[in-house]
Amino acid sequence: MTGKLALSKAGHDKNTLYLIIKEEQDMLYLSDGCGRDLLHPKKKNRKHVQLINDGVSREELVSFLKNPAWGNNQIREKINLYTRRNNP
Repeated sequence: MTGKLALSKAGHDKNTLYLIIKEEQDMLYLSDGCGRDLLHPKKKNRKHVQLINDGVSREELVSFLKNPAWGNNQIREKINLYTRRNNP
């Protein structure tokens, strides 16, 4: 599940797209590349997100974490690309 896009379905960030950075039991760590970057991911309950079958590979995610500034830009680009493709 790590590396997939997720749509927040509950909370003040409802309908926000994130990339799953890390998972622990019932909690997911999410980043959107700007407000919630790689160094400060959002912790969210697994049941409050909807998974999207798009994202990045594990290798890409590892490279994002090695260089967070570049990784944040890549996450924003991935989210923007997905949004443009699915919201004409």
